[in-house]
Amino acid sequence: MLQGINEKIIWNKYKDKAPLAELKCECFGIVIQKRYTQVDYIPMEEVDKIKSTIEEFRFENGDLWNYENWGVDKEGNYILLDYGNSEYVASLYKH
Repeated sequence: MLQGINEKIIWNKYKDKAPLAELKCECFGIVIQKRYTQVDYIPMEEVDKIKSTIEEFRFENGDLWNYENWGVDKEGNYILLDYGNSEYVASLYKH
């Protein structure tokens, strides 16, 4: 629940500065976003770009590099859908 609330705060703060999924609403920690096309790969340049734009994402043990957290819009731009910011979350995925 807390991550959903925190996610809304970050999304609202950076929605015009970073490639973040369009947030439709958040209620009791549940986030509803616009749908995007899935990707099979995320270039590290995209991860670096989002980390340089969003200071709250400059953590070491996150999963921003996980392609399942990204999509592409109709123009082919990478869009961040979700993130995890703990060593435990990062350990759930292979590098």
